[in-house]
Amino acid sequence: MFLALFTAQIFFGMNPIAFFSVVGIPINVIYYSFSEVSMRSYFSKLVNPNIESTMMALLTTVLYFGEETIARYVGILLNQWIGVTKENLDDLWKLYVAQIVISLFVALFVLILPTTDQIEKVQKQIEAELEA
Repeated sequence: MFLALFTAQIFFGMNPIAFFSVVGIPINVIYYSFSEVSMRSYFSKLVNPNIESTMMALLTTVLYFGEETIARYVGILLNQWIGVTKENLDDLWKLYVAQIVISLFVALFVLILPTTDQIEKVQKQIEAELEA
């Protein structure tokens, strides 16, 4: 299905933004249901139950910024802004640099995660409040 729609996009000259708007959503649903849901379920079993929601939020953020819909639209916009086409690949290196910078930017989200000591401190405060 995706290959047929991709071929239609190439032969009929559909705008890439319109193509991903129409095709991207159903494809993302299928991809998400087969790969992401099982991975998230396994990931939730690995992390500490006390910080499970924080880790799931981080995982979701990384997935959406790294490979999901937002990254595709940013890629299309960067491609149109830089002007890389099938005929002109001179500035393709700029797209590779942008991909690396954006990927490294997402890694900064790890810095907002609480440490084990911070989690234990908050848990003790909550327990003390409940006992009082």
